[in-house]
Amino acid sequence: MKERSRNRTSLIGVILLAMLLAMSFPMSADAGGDISIYSPDPDNGTINPCNGAYVFRSAQEAKISWVDNDGNTSQDIVSSDIYVSIAGGNWTSIAHVENVTWYYWAIPADFIHNNVRIKVVAKYNNGVTAEAVSKTFNCIDGRLPTVTVKPFTQSSYYVGDPVNIQWQAACTGSNTVYRVDLSFINSGNNWGTFVQLTGDAAKAALIHGIRLRR
Repeated sequence: MKERSRNRTSLIGVILLAMLLAMSFPMSADAGGDISIYSPDPDNGTINPCNGAYVFRSAQEAKISWVDNDGNTSQDIVSSDIYVSIAGGNWTSIAHVENVTWYYWAIPADFIHNNVRIKVVAKYNNGVTAEAVSKTFNCIDGRLPTVTVKPFTQSSYYVGDPVNIQWQAACTGSNTVYRVDLSFINSGNNWGTFVQLTGDAAKAALIHGIRLRR
């Protein structure tokens, strides 16, 4: 009986000691992560306004970046997944990056949509995750027109001769030509823009009577 009592007393002592240790040294819990989208965000000028909306252009690169706001120096972002959504639809993965908080998104040429959002899901070195969603923006048509200069009527001209220059510009979608720059190039050397056309003159795709000078 004395042996059992002694064992019971020892067991109670161990339990009490464990409780005291737990109270003196509480178990630490990992803090939740906290990130925010820095770009694209119209509030900090990382996306351009156009006709009352904020836009990126297709066929170009757009920088996506995010900020770690948790304030925990021992908790670092080790990887991030980036998604895109159109008009509240499903999220589609566009990239996975490691040890950075930015990504240059090569927007596809035909990615022309309104109400686009970006989501970033960041994973920390302790397994905690955090996510943030951007404000909405539009992706407008950024494809460049295809320009072709039509053949000249003569193979050579004298200085002072009038020259008619014609060209054809094919735009994508509903885009139209709004400016044309005409330049001389001789043996690979660009002599600079000598005529700049805008408005209806640019759409005419023809300029009459340019006279060659030395």
